[in-house]
Amino acid sequence: MSTHDPVRNGDRQRPLGVGALVILFVAAAAAGYAGAFSILRPGTAVDALWRMNPTAWRALHQVEPFAVALLSCAASTSLFSAVGLWRGAAWGRMLALVVLVETGLAATAQVVIDGDPRGIIAQPIVAPLIAYLLLNTRVDRFFRAAREHGYSFRGKRERAIRYMGS
Repeated sequence: MSTHDPVRNGDRQRPLGVGALVILFVAAAAAGYAGAFSILRPGTAVDALWRMNPTAWRALHQVEPFAVALLSCAASTSLFSAVGLWRGAAWGRMLALVVLVETGLAATAQVVIDGDPRGIIAQPIVAPLIAYLLLNTRVDRFFRAAREHGYSFRGKRERAIRYMGS
């Protein structure tokens, strides 16, 4: 058995920034599901969300079934990212990075293709979040401890096999 206890040594303590990212991804998931719901059921109070981007509302209503699927998939991806980050799973970190990179690329495309300057707002937000997940040593220790000590999505059977082998 390893003498390194990640809980006692603080490696397993979730960094505050990771907790903040979990909240961000849960909020993004809620917004995505709300958007999908508002397309399925127009005329509800949720329609107020679309006042921020009426162009997107018109475009999504033109391809209604596809839009509901797209928003639901995006919301589910954000939710899975939040769960993975919360659990300290490597796949959660990777999925969160993919979502953040995609968000930055989509915002850039919005500026370049549509000429909508609001997309520029995402760049100074997304870039530091990506750097935080990739470069912060506390974040790296947190995810490494989860992987090395079986705190992520591994089942009891896998942990027992690994424990017996050490």
